[in-house]
Amino acid sequence: MPASRIHRLARLVQGYYWLTPLFLFLSWRFGFDVRVPFLDVVPGARVAYYSLSFVCAALVTVRPNLTATVGRAEATLSVSLLIITTWIAYLGVLESAASDAGTLHNPFTPQAVTSLVLSAAVFIASSLLSGAEELRAA
Repeated sequence: MPASRIHRLARLVQGYYWLTPLFLFLSWRFGFDVRVPFLDVVPGARVAYYSLSFVCAALVTVRPNLTATVGRAEATLSVSLLIITTWIAYLGVLESAASDAGTLHNPFTPQAVTSLVLSAAVFIASSLLSGAEELRAA
């Protein structure tokens, strides 16, 4: 893989973490959480997740050579959290459908899809970056 492409992938992953303050502000001020929606169903998860995101941002800034590893680990965690919290939300939909209230709450919004796309993009970029680094080291 050309060095310019490796550099672009690294900048994509780093940029994702450098935008953490913006994502946190959007989540806190407007309730628009594109990183990992449904975190409200797990107590303390939002604080823990954004704390980890700030640590990841610091790591990729101080140690850019760890960008691929940090990105892959965090994206794996994000996708795992997304799957778990999506299932919790889905079970909530089933519960509301079975209730006598007569209303169905659908938590599956465009921001949930956006979150999945963001996490997948960071995971793919980090994986490509890791593969390129392994080939270069060989």
